[in-house]
Order: sequence, then C-alpha cells, then structure tokens
Amino acid sequence: MDMQLAPAPLVTDPRRRLILFFFLMTAMFMATLDNQIVSTALPTIVGEFGHLERFGWIGSAYLLALSAVMPLYGKLGDLFGRKYVMMTAIAIFTGGSAICGLAVSMNTLIAARVLQGLGGGGIMVSIFAVNADLFGRASGRVIKAIPASC
Repeated sequence: MDMQLAPAPLVTDPRRRLILFFFLMTAMFMATLDNQIVSTALPTIVGEFGHLERFGWIGSAYLLALSAVMPLYGKLGDLFGRKYVMMTAIAIFTGGSAICGLAVSMNTLIAARVLQGLGGGGIMVSIFAVNADLFGRASGRVIKAIPASC
C-alpha cells in the first residue's frame, strides 16, 4: 500500500498560528472593505466627476480584474512562494488605492480600480493558500469557513 502522509502545518506553535491568521484576516478585511466603501461613496464620486454613463465601471473594473488574476496569482504563489506574492499583491493594492484617492477624472479612477483589482485578486488567493498551508487538512474545513463568511 502506498500511503501518503499529510504535510506538516507551516507553523506548529498555536499562538503564532493564530497571530498569523489574525493578520491574514486583516488583509482580507482590507480588500473586502474597499469594495464596500466605494459602493457607499459611489453616488458622491459620480456627482463629482459627472460621468453617469460610467457609473457601473467603477465597481465592475475592480471585480473583473480581481477575477481575472486569481489563477495567475495561485500559480505564482506555487512557483515563488506565497509570502512574496502576497506582499506584492498588497503593494499593488495599496498603490491602486493611493491612485484612486488622487484621481482627477473618471478614466483615472476606473484605471486605478483595475490596479486595485489586480492586487486584490492576489490578496484573496494568497490568504486561502496560506490558510491551507498553515492549518493543514485536519482543520481546513473549519478555518476556510471563517474567511468565506466575511
């Protein structure tokens, strides 16, 4: 019989594991909260720039970019390590957020939302991949349900 043993968890100390999980949930909160804030402020933003016909693109640009890059970030995380991929994704997301804050036109805002989505996709995928590495298969179902409920 060829039995495969499950790989050991990434961090064995339970306290360190929970601290890392807390930081992962903070990153998830950052990416999720962004979409909620923009949705709430969207009428004011559109009123400021005056392009009602592009109203839907502000949210759609983020979600399209986020969905498009998720498989790519998964593969990059396997190749180069999840830590570096997640740090890069957070940097891209933060840069996109800064450009959104400095946007002078609707086109700039939509382009910055695409940049945010490129980073947000990496954040989301990296969090689920690190959780799988962190807790292993034994408690994976319980731990994966927590970010899914956010």
